[in-house]
Amino acid sequence: NLPFVPMQSILDGYLDTYQPEAILGDGVHPTELGHQLMGIKILIIEPFVFKCGFYEPSWMPFLNDLQVLARRISNEYNLPFVPMQSILDGYLDTYQPEAILGDGVHPTELGHQLMAKHILTYLKEMMEE
Repeated sequence: NLPFVPMQSILDGYLDTYQPEAILGDGVHPTELGHQLMGIKILIIEPFVFKCGFYEPSWMPFLNDLQVLARRISNEYNLPFVPMQSILDGYLDTYQPEAILGDGVHPTELGHQLMAKHILTYLKEMMEE
């Protein structure tokens, strides 16, 4: 039996954040949550997309901003960071993009399995801390 460790998981994708100012300007900042997060472990997962399905090239500047922001928050608050874009990109030698992110954004069953494999590695490390 593993010990209970309070954790919060939030998967916020590109399509959930059409308004850059919601994240980059007036969004909730970890320091604003104060005591609500005491004892809660946070894992930052990099936003990701594949160039297939209903992907639009115009998304990339904002997605790049979100990826930089995720890494910056991870570094600033010493939070573990999962580089999900590069992890998923690494599977493109084996699978077609649509097999992982069917529409370029939403993970397929295979995509969820691949993501979970890596996320679990980070979660196990977090539980040992």
